[in-house]
Amino acid sequence: MLTLHLRQNNATQAFDAAKQARSRVLADLLSGQSAQPHNIPTDLVARREDLRQELDQAYNDEDAAAQIIALERSLADVDCQIELLDPAYAGLEAMNPLTANEVRERLPADSVLLNYVVDADGGFWALVITSDIVEAVPIPRVSERWLRDFLLDHLDGTRQGSLVPEPATGHLRSPRSLFPLLYKSLFNNSFPRSLW
Repeated sequence: MLTLHLRQNNATQAFDAAKQARSRVLADLLSGQSAQPHNIPTDLVARREDLRQELDQAYNDEDAAAQIIALERSLADVDCQIELLDPAYAGLEAMNPLTANEVRERLPADSVLLNYVVDADGGFWALVITSDIVEAVPIPRVSERWLRDFLLDHLDGTRQGSLVPEPATGHLRSPRSLFPLLYKSLFNNSFPRSLW
């Protein structure tokens, strides 16, 4: 769905889809490590997992809008059943991130929230939110692969622009001086012309 919203130039929906996906990943990580369902039939847990996998596949299919609606309804029904059986587990799983409009309403007038996302083709985007706008800005010449390679290349502390904090302070240096190429590629290209 994220890619579809980006292609349709719908930045608000793209932001909401990205946040929902991140929340699901976080909930999966947390539930796998610290919370286990109690008093929930294993077939219901398995059904929920199957629905989530089907939804993930449907989100990557531009022609699956009707299927997505049906799957989301089925998942909501299963989630309600799980909540009745184990409210604590359901509470952990049901993370509702702020929508783009809720973020926009809470941002001070002189603030910008940048949220970076990758589309289904590996293209990199900045979702820019201010108190006035929600805008999707493609980042030219940057892809998921380029960013991954760049970070792997600089993560170990042996090269200039290391991501390793200074031993004395525990802080990173300014990203502008650490990673001029990364800073220029991501940050400078993230702001739409309307903000200049």
